[in-house]
Amino acid sequence: MNVKDIFIYHLDNELQKLFSLDRYNYDYLYSIFKSITRVAFLVCEKRLLIPASNYFESDLSFRILNELKELNEIGAIILISSSSNIDELMTKKINQHGDNISLLHYHYRDFLDDNQKIILPGTLKKRERSASSDIKSGWYSSINHSETRNALANFSLDTLSASKFEDILYEVPQKLGNRAYISDYILPLLPLDSGKIKSADYFLNTFITREYISSFLKEFNATCLKDIPIIDSHVILPDKTNDEEQYISYNELASELKVLKYRNLSALAFVNNCSAYELIEFKNSMEWKSVLEKITNPKSERSIMQEEKKMDDYSNIKIGIITALPKECAAMKMMMHEVEECFFDDKGAGHRFFVGKIEAANGKKHRVALGLCGMGNNKAAIRATNMLNHFKSIDSIIMTGIAGGIPSFQNDGKQVRLGDIVVSDGVTQYDFVKETLENIDVRSNSTKPSAQLLEAVDIMRTYEYENIYSWHEYLDKFASKPQFIKPEVNTDKLYDLEDKLCEHPVDSTRTKYPKVFIGGIASANNLLKNPQKRNMLKDSYGVLAVEMEASGIADATWNHATGYLVIRGICDYCDKHKNDVWQEYAALVAAAYTRSLIEELPCF
Repeated sequence: MNVKDIFIYHLDNELQKLFSLDRYNYDYLYSIFKSITRVAFLVCEKRLLIPASNYFESDLSFRILNELKELNEIGAIILISSSSNIDELMTKKINQHGDNISLLHYHYRDFLDDNQKIILPGTLKKRERSASSDIKSGWYSSINHSETRNALANFSLDTLSASKFEDILYEVPQKLGNRAYISDYILPLLPLDSGKIKSADYFLNTFITREYISSFLKEFNATCLKDIPIIDSHVILPDKTNDEEQYISYNELASELKVLKYRNLSALAFVNNCSAYELIEFKNSMEWKSVLEKITNPKSERSIMQEEKKMDDYSNIKIGIITALPKECAAMKMMMHEVEECFFDDKGAGHRFFVGKIEAANGKKHRVALGLCGMGNNKAAIRATNMLNHFKSIDSIIMTGIAGGIPSFQNDGKQVRLGDIVVSDGVTQYDFVKETLENIDVRSNSTKPSAQLLEAVDIMRTYEYENIYSWHEYLDKFASKPQFIKPEVNTDKLYDLEDKLCEHPVDSTRTKYPKVFIGGIASANNLLKNPQKRNMLKDSYGVLAVEMEASGIADATWNHATGYLVIRGICDYCDKHKNDVWQEYAALVAAAYTRSLIEELPCF
């Protein structure tokens, strides 16, 4: 393995914010990031490259790197900066962050205080490039690409034209001035819908992080660790095209260390708890060199046996689950046991999945595969096809996640409200049309959902007469998590076709739990915010929800002679008041119901 320099990105404070790592306690984060940093040192031949700001702006990284300060004796840690010395760095950071320089998790004050005698854990090295300049270039470049521009425009105020918003995007770098490129400083410069601030923050933070990492990799010709715990590295690491520069799997290294014995301990346990000097000693040991030899010889007999075992391991997976959004995937992942991530060696995206277990109706356990596709029927069809090609034993795919609901203004028993569940008994692709001068006719031909899955739905409906709702248990358990808490009921606002706020129809059967509706789902590559068209879809096709992936799933599974079902949690009413407030809870509701449905299927 010829890896001279490893660039460390996981210690970035903004990255911790991006992946909401504050939901984990400090000790857990410390142990995880400490392990990643030490394994990175083991695998690099020369140096760990770490942005100096990471060291100064996070308690975790400050502690972890200070514990490794002895590595500086062999030149193994480089703190990369836009400054050539500590005094110049302090001046620049004060200009960038202003009063924020004294925030509790920042450690610039430790060096500004003359009474503190703190030694840097690495050599300070001035950059030739500028991260800010590279992010700025990436910003302008991304605006010129319609996909990124449209994604940003989706977060803007409805009253703002697309061209005006584009002009505002171009003005951001100038307005930002000398301040750092972080979402906290950029968000106030954009006219955003208040209900979409959280999504815009995630989008911006992801973009900035990717450009930031790319800037360092280009200058130092370094590589990174991928597959690291609690961080979805594939969304922030730049695409690589040169096979010699591919990222290195932390999971693979950690797995090898876990089974290796060193000084009567698991080598991973030793590495995580030893001193810096002992870490250097282990790096030079024959035991570690044997690990590197295994990893750098992927076509060895051992590797071939592993690949064959891997294929055998997945041969009993008969249920696939696909989600469009990360929040939907996270909700469904919580419903699975013994989850592991698997990767298939193929070009492009769409070849990594989560594999886990869910109880079965006959006392056994299903093994299920979970994939993330992105928004739209095209992406859903592609991901479903990839899943079916990789897991050839799958006989059913369930699409689960959020959708817009079609409300009723009458007491007709179909009063779909936010947080409710719609299970498809059919899909109407309403953008598959024949258009003439006289009329537009929908020509949807999506196949019916799986008979086996619909039977499981009926079994669950049967249990309802005995007041048995197993999915309520999962909803109670996981809705306590901060990001999936049920929004206040008063945020469920209904507007009539004249856009006037109105009362929900009285429903005496409603409890504190969501209701489940069985009905049609309308699907298209359109983000629907038109209540007139919404109601037309209900009147013409009897659908109860509107979304953007179901017909792609239906077509892909039909082509593979496989069954499907679509389960949706309702997060908005497809009108101009559409926002993100109910999305996480609706994703959780759909995931909880999906788990219960799978538990009603026998495993053979």
